[in-house]
Amino acid sequence: MVAIARAGLGLQDGANFAELLRNRRLRMLYKSGLTCDSSVSRSIQQTPPAMEKGSLETPVMVLMIRAERADWMLAAEEEADQLIAQAGVPPASVTVVHFRDLPGGETRHWG
Repeated sequence: MVAIARAGLGLQDGANFAELLRNRRLRMLYKSGLTCDSSVSRSIQQTPPAMEKGSLETPVMVLMIRAERADWMLAAEEEADQLIAQAGVPPASVTVVHFRDLPGGETRHWG
């Protein structure tokens, strides 16, 4: 999992996921019905971030990030660039952030 975040936030690649969850100034945009495997779900349950929930299509959620209706969202690493392209936002307006404290191989599911 990676974050798609507004570029102006200054989040750096290799950020700490646990610290981001604790940052109450930043709002996570969370897709209703999204469940993540093990460590990601556990972290969100243990340290609920400031959160905006939505049930929109994921490219629309990227537009919401750019429009400052939320600050960041989770995405599968292999889909992040495609979601940004589908949303039609300039790549410089959002950034993809990899987390140093998340193990590889995490997946997410809608259901």
